[in-house]
Amino acid sequence: MIINPTKKTQPLFSAIPKVQDTRQAKAFSLTNPFFSWHANYFNVNRKKILVLVNDLTLTPVVIYDVNAKNKAMLAEAIVAGIQAAFKLGGISEDEIQRYLALAGEIEVNGGFNRQVTSVTTMFVQMATVVPIDVSQRIQKPLMKWLAEIPVQSLPLRFSDLALKEAFSQPLVCLPVDESLLPEPKKKEEIQVEVTWQPFSTWKKYEKEEDWFTGYEDISQQVIENNEQVLEAFSHYLSDGLGLSKKVVQRHRSNAAFYMNGFLVYSSIRTVVTDLRDANAFISDFCPLKILGVSEAEIKRMGASLKKLYEFLAVAKVISPKELKEVKEEITHGVEFGVFSLELKEDFSDFW
Repeated sequence: MIINPTKKTQPLFSAIPKVQDTRQAKAFSLTNPFFSWHANYFNVNRKKILVLVNDLTLTPVVIYDVNAKNKAMLAEAIVAGIQAAFKLGGISEDEIQRYLALAGEIEVNGGFNRQVTSVTTMFVQMATVVPIDVSQRIQKPLMKWLAEIPVQSLPLRFSDLALKEAFSQPLVCLPVDESLLPEPKKKEEIQVEVTWQPFSTWKKYEKEEDWFTGYEDISQQVIENNEQVLEAFSHYLSDGLGLSKKVVQRHRSNAAFYMNGFLVYSSIRTVVTDLRDANAFISDFCPLKILGVSEAEIKRMGASLKKLYEFLAVAKVISPKELKEVKEEITHGVEFGVFSLELKEDFSDFW
């Protein structure tokens, strides 16, 4: 059985073995969607509530309070949750045991099916407004309620009906059909045309730590040059990495805010002036200066900056060593930014 959590959810599965071949695991999930699940989570009173959704039937499983102490028992909790969900759907114990025997041991891959992910997100959003029974690990009433919500992508509209339909068919685990997946594009094959001026053009202004005569004209030059960088960055994301228009726009918007709203805010700096700027932006500026920023937004900002510097490495603007360094800075920045945001929320009454 394959679990495909979102990127932010993957740390919850650290105690469960990861698949050895991600491409083959995706092919397995596409060939056998009944034995594949996507996962996301939400927080209630600082408790993480895990939501699993079956790739074929969209059957929901909700597990309360996944934390550092009980992550080692998460696989058992998932099996118990699946058993409970199937029983709620009217499936017999014999059929459930046949399913679990065919499904095999749980392994973790990564979220990839956008349709299932969108349903998982919808269930998460709906679950946040429903009371949680803190005395129960498996949230059966919530699971039953979610299973009765109509889903347009299902032929039968409801996951409980889709579950019955799935069990009415022969229960088999098919050989992996790898032809379902296109050949992955190798990063070294991606080419970036450098259309912007070298960032070194403005190196002489790095020592200017505050406003200076002519600052407006120079900063406008940098912003105009940054726009050419951002345009090439967008093409890299869409044409090179094959990301969706929505994801490309989010990464570009975050990168533009960093480049034009932070680096050129009160001094003349570019993305290569000091790689530690990425850390300062995420760890300090985002949580403390942006009104209403959330933990998810800080993490998304970190993901966007990593994509930006990966692009600059492909364009040979920075070296592989510098890329490794800046990605570490971004990772630490996200961790501290989330911590700063939590402190801000804890002491909000005193601010």
